[in-house]
Amino acid sequence: MKEVLDFLKNNQVFQFATMEGDQPRNRPFGFHMVHNNRIYFITGDHKPVYRQLRANPKFELSVSNEAGEWLRLRGSAVFDPDPKLLEEAFRLMPMLKDIYGDPKGPKPAMFYASQAEATLADMRGKNEIVTL
Repeated sequence: MKEVLDFLKNNQVFQFATMEGDQPRNRPFGFHMVHNNRIYFITGDHKPVYRQLRANPKFELSVSNEAGEWLRLRGSAVFDPDPKLLEEAFRLMPMLKDIYGDPKGPKPAMFYASQAEATLADMRGKNEIVTL
């Protein structure tokens, strides 16, 4: 798991894909954190990605670096309403508080990757599978 976390830390913006009906949907995400040995992400309950994950919790993310290496992580989103998670997210990325800190504003939705598997690969043939 350390190699996966290091890759995400060193390549902070990643593409996060969901399904909407029979159409894939992809958007940039820039936040992740680890809590209780799980990788967590955040979105707002007003966003299409939230509705898409509620309808079909399967997702995949992808990120690459300048060296021609990439990470693909797939799993199922499990939403976790624990308020301590949001406090930790605000501490790690203070700008999230600007987005989700107002009780009258958009509501945050923290979720973790369940049944997750990552692939670390490169153009030279590396293809390492990591179960998280």
